[in-house]
Amino acid sequence: MAGGAAIWIIGAALLATYVGRLWFGSRQPEVPLDDPSAPVFGLPETAPTVKSGLHYLLAVVVLGMFSYQRLSVDLFPNIDLPVVVVIAEYPGATPEIIESEVTKKIEEGVNSIAGISALTSRSYDGQGVVIIEFQLQVNGRKAAEDVREKVAAIRANFRAEVKEPRVLRFDPSSRAIWSLAILPDGKSGTQNLSPVELTNWADQTLKKRLENVRGVGSVTLVGGTKREINIYLNPQALDALGITPDQVTTAVRNENQDLPAGAIRSLTQERGV
Repeated sequence: MAGGAAIWIIGAALLATYVGRLWFGSRQPEVPLDDPSAPVFGLPETAPTVKSGLHYLLAVVVLGMFSYQRLSVDLFPNIDLPVVVVIAEYPGATPEIIESEVTKKIEEGVNSIAGISALTSRSYDGQGVVIIEFQLQVNGRKAAEDVREKVAAIRANFRAEVKEPRVLRFDPSSRAIWSLAILPDGKSGTQNLSPVELTNWADQTLKKRLENVRGVGSVTLVGGTKREINIYLNPQALDALGITPDQVTTAVRNENQDLPAGAIRSLTQERGV
C-alpha cells in the first residue's frame, strides 16, 4: 500500500526536476560552437536522452497514480501493541483500600516480568486498574500470559471479597464502533419503566438481539441500574440483642448463596437442585 504512494511521490519529484531542467535549459543564452566556453555536450545531443527519460518518468507517474487509487484505508490497522490491563473488583471498598489491598499487590507481583517499560495503576471505588506497558519488541500474547501467571500466583494474597482479576490485552480494533443510549419514553400519558426495569430490558432483550446481528463481535452494557436490597439497621435493637453490623453482614452473605444440592430423578427426567 505504501509502495504505490512512494512511487507516486518519487515520480512527481522526478517530473518536476525534468520540467525545471528543460525550462531553464531553454532560456540559456546561445553560445557559438567555436567558443572555448561552449559545453561539450550540446542540446542536440542531450535532447533524445531527455525525451526518452520523460517516457520512463510518465510510466512511473501513471503506475504510481494507478496504485494510489487502490490504497486501502483501515481505521484500526492490525498492529500488536504490547499493553496488558489487569482489572480487579472489590465491591464496597474505597480507593484507599483498593490501592493498599489490590493495586499495590498486583504491581509488586508483575513488576518482576522482563520487558516492562511503564507500570501505572488507578484506584476507584470498588475497582482497581493496573496498566502494564511492555517494550515494542515484546510479543503481546506472551506478555499477557506472563501477567496471568503472576496474577494467579498472588491471588491467594487478596481478601476473600476481591473478585477474580481480569487480564486483558489492549487491542485498538476491539474498541466500540457504535454507542447507543437508552432513555425512558418522555411522552405524557405513558407509563415509564423504572431504571431497574429498563436495565433488565436492555440486558435481556436488546443486548441479545444486537449480539445475533451478523458481524457483531460483542455488546457491552454500561451504566445500568441493578436490583438492590437495602438493609437499614437499628442501633438500639442491635445493642439490645448484642449483635454487631459485621454479624448481620455475615449472616446475609451466608444466606444469599446458590449451592448444589444434588439431582431429582424420575422415570422420564432429571432435574438439578
